[in-house]
Amino acid sequence: MSNKIFIPRKLYGEDSRWSDWNKDQPIVDGVQINQYDNEGRKQGYWEYYHSDDILFSKGSYVNGKEEGIWEWYYNLEYYGGSNFLSVRSTFKDGVLNGLRERFHITGEISSKTYFINGKEEGILGYIIRKIKELL
Repeated sequence: MSNKIFIPRKLYGEDSRWSDWNKDQPIVDGVQINQYDNEGRKQGYWEYYHSDDILFSKGSYVNGKEEGIWEWYYNLEYYGGSNFLSVRSTFKDGVLNGLRERFHITGEISSKTYFINGKEEGILGYIIRKIKELL
């Protein structure tokens, strides 16, 4: 079975379809990633990429389900920059369970939301970039 990574061809625009992309036996820090077990389930650490080979998301699977911390990145090539962290979420058995943080392009946290078994349990707080000007 090949190590398929699904990536968006473009983040925005008319062509928003997803396409297959295969990195042959990818290795990160000496560990082989993007692996399937004998039953065809995703296992271990995975990375997904934009079609221009810029990181889109990363995280781990256990028995085909997201587990632990996952991160997603925006590609800012259209604005003259590289990618930046957009969202960091915590999963348990493939379901949002724990903290989800969203980030501004500046790297500041824009929101924190807590989830229990996939259900939003309230806003922990919003951080607005210009709040410092009001203090």
